[in-house]
Amino acid sequence: MDSNPVYMGETCFGKDFREPGAEEHRFSLEPLLDFYRKSGESDEFFSRLQWFHLLTGDDQVLLQIKEGVSEPDIRASWAEELAEYRSLRAKYLLYP
Repeated sequence: MDSNPVYMGETCFGKDFREPGAEEHRFSLEPLLDFYRKSGESDEFFSRLQWFHLLTGDDQVLLQIKEGVSEPDIRASWAEELAEYRSLRAKYLLYP
């Protein structure tokens, strides 16, 4: 546990992913997009940009979120790179 959290003493909103049936859902950007909208779409929402870029690989997702791009459209923007990755990965799979 962090002894000096970024938002110590402030009201924050979250989602409990331990809800029944939560394991049935695939990874979703919707909670992030929802929290961003609730924040007033403030640049301060992304308080640790370096960490966010590390998770997403570059700044493209951040720019899309700020532009109001929908989750399906963000996912669609990954399609070409994912296809390339799957093709590259195929030759290393032990059990195709």
